[in-house]
Amino acid sequence: MRLTTTLTDLNKNVQVMPWVDARFQKEFSDDTDIKAADYHNTSGHNNAMGIFGAGINATIAHNFSLNTGVYVGTGDVDNDASVQAGMSYSF
Repeated sequence: MRLTTTLTDLNKNVQVMPWVDARFQKEFSDDTDIKAADYHNTSGHNNAMGIFGAGINATIAHNFSLNTGVYVGTGDVDNDASVQAGMSYSF
């Protein structure tokens, strides 16, 4: 589930969209492949994992945007953090 909203500065044509993301996956049989965000787990059985993230998407101009986010994994997976960033330019 992802929640987001849009904050707009009309004078400078800037839109900022903060977001939060939460995911839960449960393995019901042995060696089921679990994938969510940047996490991957296939070993064991009856594994459960949660992924929580937050970030910001920002439109700087009509055709240019930046995005960034941080995800943290919990449960029967490694508890590492994943940082993601990117940009988009339309022409």
